[in-house]
Amino acid sequence: TISILRGLRERYEIHHGVRIADSALVEAAQLSDRYIADRFLPDKAIDLVDEAAAKLKMEITSKPAPLDELDRRVLQLEMERLSVQKAAPHDRGAAARLSALVASLEEAKRRQQELTVEWEKEREELRGVQRLKEEMDRIQIEIQQAERDYDLNRAAELKYGTLRDLQKALAEAEAALAAGEASVPRMLHLEVGAG
Repeated sequence: TISILRGLRERYEIHHGVRIADSALVEAAQLSDRYIADRFLPDKAIDLVDEAAAKLKMEITSKPAPLDELDRRVLQLEMERLSVQKAAPHDRGAAARLSALVASLEEAKRRQQELTVEWEKEREELRGVQRLKEEMDRIQIEIQQAERDYDLNRAAELKYGTLRDLQKALAEAEAALAAGEASVPRMLHLEVGAG
């Protein structure tokens, strides 16, 4: 089962745009065997890995929880500010409350802007890795086609030129992502891991 999962890993990584750790494959095989009774291995382990990768992809494509909470907070402060502004002519304490609300709103908007910029940057880095993986997959298909057509010059050019360049670029991009994850906590995670 684990060797089948390892064989399918690259397809699922490309399809979902995430990395799948080997430990996640081993864990999926063990846990699916232990807890999923109505199906058989390797199907249930494959489905488990697919579900985990799909969940991670959804987390990547949707707005992160801290940013979503901040968006709601900004909206709440905006509504409260409008309410206090309407009451200001009739209420003496409203002016002080309004200035405090405006200060809170400005701080929340500043933080919202920072998080949005950070989120967009992380998403673009992940998209770059995904584009490289998709391009490598396309080149692999071209290599196979060239080999079937006995166009060995083209196959060699793709395999030892283009594909190696893409592999090098992918390794650099993933190393940069890993270095970024190690230095600063990130909103988006790229890897399906065990646990």
